Amino acid sequence: MLRSPSKRFDGLWVGIFGNNRDQPLLDSVESALMLVKQYDSVLYQHIHRRIRRIWITDLIGSNGAFNVSERWCSLDRNFVTSSSPQSIASTIVHEATHASPCLLRIGYKGTNVHRIEMLCMRRQLAFATKLPNGESVCADIRRNLARPAEFWSPSIQSNRQLDLGRKKLQELGMPNWFIGAIMFLSKRSFERKRPR
Repeated sequence: MLRSPSKRFDGLWVGIFGNNRDQPLLDSVESALMLVKQYDSVLYQHIHRRIRRIWITDLIGSNGAFNVSERWCSLDRNFVTSSSPQSIASTIVHEATHASPCLLRIGYKGTNVHRIEMLCMRRQLAFATKLPNGESVCADIRRNLARPAEFWSPSIQSNRQLDLGRKKLQELGMPNWFIGAIMFLSKRSFERKRPR
């Protein structure tokens, strides 16, 4: 992280797992943060209190993630590259909601996953409705809110991540034997983490 391209926005560290060619990604996240600051200053303060860093990296299966132990928000590089500032801002809001102290105490496992995702998406939607040109972002959030509870179950989530991981490795041109070994180890890891 220390050697990654980065910048601070109102004191919040934003960095990229990459090189200086990726500098425009920092500008995209800065534009997204500016939208939050402009359209919901209370939420903007919440982000600054709850998140230490925003890290742009390669994620599999999601646009964003919240790291509880380090208190940072990760954003997928391809998502940031191809998305509007409105969409990036709403994803940051979603991940920052995961950082709420009451949600951290509840824990992110089992049946709690669906409930927590619903809370985060409702907050994300409340923010997105304030944005100019936020209609498509709102439509995406409403689609996710309409998904059945089973969609968020740990087994379905892990299977989806395994499928996406396999596709990512194939895109990178990895040999089939290597992909098979990674999938086997990943599946065993997911099974060990699954709540009993």
